[in-house]
Amino acid sequence: MGPIHDRVLGWMRVLDIGDYKEVRFNDAFLPDKLMSRDGTAEFSIQEESTGAQEQIGMLVRLALGSILASANEPAVAILDDPLTHCDIGRLNKLRIILRRAAEGDQNLIPPAGPLQIIVLTCHPEWFRDAGATVIDLESLEVMSRWAV
Repeated sequence: MGPIHDRVLGWMRVLDIGDYKEVRFNDAFLPDKLMSRDGTAEFSIQEESTGAQEQIGMLVRLALGSILASANEPAVAILDDPLTHCDIGRLNKLRIILRRAAEGDQNLIPPAGPLQIIVLTCHPEWFRDAGATVIDLESLEVMSRWAV
């Protein structure tokens, strides 16, 4: 869990989610406890806001995907409305994290492979990003391609 932990914790710092030095995972490999930077206090993940919990969950999935992917074999991450409880400040930072996860980073140890990130959302405007392909399922043009 070391590389996953390190990536999640680094991204949590980018998002200003608490001032933690450690994320502890339970037996199901889900984030469970957060350790304060000075190591004197441990917090349940449920003590964070709903939005922060949602974001940490997404970061874990992205980190896991980046470990499983390689430069020669990208992985797919499917996210279903992952940021329902996200404020606009964090949303902008999360777009940067999504872009970096999509690109991968061969300089990390172990290297992070690229991810094809598919976001299913009823808020497509939140995920519009230069270089991102948007497929709007409400578009008649899109739906006519697969008409039966």
